[in-house]
Amino acid sequence: MRLTVFANAIPHLGFGTVAWTIVRWLKRYGYDVELKPVDSRYRRDVGLVIGDLGTILALGNSVDRLYAYVVVEGPITRLVDDVERALNNVVGLATPSRFSASELARFRRDVMVIPHGIELDKFKCSNTSKKYDVAIVVSYPHHNKAIALRKGVDYYISVLSTMNLRSIATYGFVHLANVLLGKRRTDVKVESLPTAILPPNGDVKLAYCYSKILLWLSRVEGFGLPPLEAMASGTPVIYTDAPAHNEH
Repeated sequence: MRLTVFANAIPHLGFGTVAWTIVRWLKRYGYDVELKPVDSRYRRDVGLVIGDLGTILALGNSVDRLYAYVVVEGPITRLVDDVERALNNVVGLATPSRFSASELARFRRDVMVIPHGIELDKFKCSNTSKKYDVAIVVSYPHHNKAIALRKGVDYYISVLSTMNLRSIATYGFVHLANVLLGKRRTDVKVESLPTAILPPNGDVKLAYCYSKILLWLSRVEGFGLPPLEAMASGTPVIYTDAPAHNEH
């Protein structure tokens, strides 16, 4: 059976691991998987959406039999009527945690909870030289203040500005820090805060393997993947006390 999978971004190691893992298992079970970015111009008979509620809204009228694996990153307070209409058109609905299922329960009572997990062997470190005190992992691309705050970028800036830490950060942190602070701010030079910065398509495993700890300060982000990935690499994690994080 041929199945089109729509994901927020074409998955790769690190960010997008949810989609990457699901596609891998679909292929193992014999599905002919066609992977596509989210685009409402596509017309398909059957499709699987992996991502946030925006992906459902974008493809709700483009796929006749739509299945969805949805991660809710916080309380659903916007576009509630649109979300309800889109979810009513979904044949099957799954989510990775009881927290996100509880947010979707107002629309559907048949939500399945299926933890996504990670590929343990993908994060084993061949080199355990700890060059950095902390790793900071923030996904990319995003471009607004609300997302920067949700991902805890202001917390990271506070920590790095007040403590003498050697840090390695993903490019998403620098990108969102500039969005949050504004390029005209001169009291904090965002570019100089991390000791090292991974390129946008860099292997996030390097951040874990070369750091003593992962610092994970997102407020409500529900994916829960970087802490799992860091622990799989043998790197301890300090993370924000939040229901979805604790569940993962």
